Amino acid sequence: EEGINAVAQSMQIDWGNPAYIEHGMAVAREYPRLMQVNPAGHVHFVSSYFSGTDIDRDDGMGVQKPDSLLVTHPGLLLVDYNGDAKTKAILLGLLDGWLAHGEKTARGWSFPSDIDWATDKGSGHGVDVAAHDFWAAYTWTGDDKYLRPMDGALRGDLGGLTNLNADVLDRVPGEAAVAQRIAAGADKAGGGAIDRNLGGATAGQFARFVRWQQTGDDAILADLYGDEVEAVAQRMPVLTSAELWVDRVSVPSDLLQRTRLGGVAHRRMAFYPGNLVSWRFSSADHEVSGENVAILIRKGDPRAFSVTAYNLTDQPVTAHMTGAQLAAGLWSLTGPDGTRDVRLERGRGVDLALPPRRTVSFDLTLKTPGDDPATRPDIGISSRDLILNGRTLSITAHSLGARPTPAGVAVVTDAAGHELTRVRFGPLPAPTDLTPKTVYIEARLPKTSGPLRVTLRLDGQPDEITQINNSAVTPGA
Repeated sequence: EEGINAVAQSMQIDWGNPAYIEHGMAVAREYPRLMQVNPAGHVHFVSSYFSGTDIDRDDGMGVQKPDSLLVTHPGLLLVDYNGDAKTKAILLGLLDGWLAHGEKTARGWSFPSDIDWATDKGSGHGVDVAAHDFWAAYTWTGDDKYLRPMDGALRGDLGGLTNLNADVLDRVPGEAAVAQRIAAGADKAGGGAIDRNLGGATAGQFARFVRWQQTGDDAILADLYGDEVEAVAQRMPVLTSAELWVDRVSVPSDLLQRTRLGGVAHRRMAFYPGNLVSWRFSSADHEVSGENVAILIRKGDPRAFSVTAYNLTDQPVTAHMTGAQLAAGLWSLTGPDGTRDVRLERGRGVDLALPPRRTVSFDLTLKTPGDDPATRPDIGISSRDLILNGRTLSITAHSLGARPTPAGVAVVTDAAGHELTRVRFGPLPAPTDLTPKTVYIEARLPKTSGPLRVTLRLDGQPDEITQINNSAVTPGA
């Protein structure tokens, strides 16, 4: 489980890296042996105890449990990346099988937590961490049926809302009334018990956070941050060196991610990302620490949001804002210098100028929806795909997208950006069978001093899923 989570985290953090995408594909290739149609006609996990080679269906192990779906983490990210149809179909089928066990009561929808594959008998209550799979399915399809297992959260259950990474109250139609009710009752919300190592806010904290979203009163947020700093300071040993479990060594950052990223990018056991954007900062000649720039994104609406920023340094800073879980298309960006149109999508962003020691605000609104990047071709390389042997550079290029890649050229440049050579390569099919599709390129160099950069350019310059992975530098450079 930890190895699979590591694959998924790498897919998310080093987005577009061919090695991690193909690791995710390797995990997804195993889904058909883990998730199968049972005699009742439902797709469920065949076992709650399995490995890369063995599946145990005996001694009560042939049962689907919520934690079984942790293995779907790489698959969710793969569908987000290139829309893989096979992975998407089996995951939606799995969730539809669970939905078939739902019961509508006066208090809302109810679902069993455990389902025996052979008998189709359900037991227990709730989908627990699998709520992230249902939320992913809703974002892919827009079908409200995938919100049923989160019925309590959508009616204001604060524990359920804090479990999801997205700003749910700004992504589900008709939830404005729920947000207003939570904000109005924030003073009465209990503290709530929570494993703080998981990084989630308590019910009371989340209610106050929603009040800040509704009112814009930054004093509320300052108090919340103060509470977080105090709690972390008091518990630092158990969060680090004294922690009993190596996978829980972390400092809670749920509220910080929500306010800086428009949602949570990642935390333990909350495996489907909900952040609108990611950030990188630089000055004229160097990178700038994120601690030197204050950022507020008040609401995580993927079609309209605002950014308030304050540059704590004495030099102008450029904030490189990259899209994540926001809508693709042409956006209207209004800032201190007026209004302009920018193209935003997952992996594509815009630079925002932050003057020293001054608060600036930017309003962003989707103007014209665009195509889903996950429907495009994609060519990619990483440093590990470059092997230098004397004056020969071996290059492995990967097709990673939803469509075949056309032929192209690999351009090799030195550290100063001077072109050393270029080599043609042929077209590649899309990896629709979840197996790597690569082409080997060999470049003969006139000289080999210093680091080398390889950039892949496709004929016709088609839109790709991302351009981030079109270039790499030789290892050790």
